[in-house]
Parts: sequence; structure tokens; C-alpha cells
Amino acid sequence: MRDAALVTISASHWSRTDTLHARTFVRDSLLHIQVVHIQIEALLLKMAAAVRQHEPDCLVYRPHRSTGEPTLFYFYEQYRTDAAFEFHRTAPHLAGFRAEMKELVTRPSEIDLYRSLTA
Repeated sequence: MRDAALVTISASHWSRTDTLHARTFVRDSLLHIQVVHIQIEALLLKMAAAVRQHEPDCLVYRPHRSTGEPTLFYFYEQYRTDAAFEFHRTAPHLAGFRAEMKELVTRPSEIDLYRSLTA
């Protein structure tokens, strides 16, 4: 499976998909796996709050968790302009969160970008 988050930029209408897979190991206990999932959820909620606070041109930043595969997390994001999207990609207020996330996921996110066909 792949890692993915969806980002849409409104003025330029960009969309991005990004999926994160929680880190799990055969030797891990079920309790440990559940703790990792809870840590990822908590981190994603903190990231969403930071984006809302520091990125006024981010129109939507919504993390999701798969109901069929609990180790799979998905994002939907939407940005007003290309510049807003670029700012998000390098945002200093997310740097620490991104470092923490690397310890919790199995591989880097794969990102797909889309440009809206309508305004």
C-alpha cells in the first residue's frame, strides 16, 4: 500500500493526496500498535490546529483514518494559491511534527497533486 494526503489549492486549484501507514511490527503487541495509532491521531490533530492557526490561505486541512485498514491515514488539503501551498510545504510550524511523524510511519508519504478543472 502507499502513503498519500489530498491537497487542493483554490485560486490555482491544486489537490494533493497523501497517505500515512502506521509503523507496526510482528513482534509488537496489540497494545503497542494501538498506542502508535493513538500517537499518530494526536499528532495529526495538532498539525491540523497549527495549520489553521498559521496558514490563513489553507482552506481545508482534514486528516482521515481508514475504517477498513486502521494503520492507513489520509489527508485532504485545499489551498487558495500556489504560494500558500508552497508555504505549507516548508512551514516552520510543522517541522517538529514532521520529525515526530517519521518515527511513527513505515515510509515517507507519497504525494499526488491535482489541479482543479473548475473554479
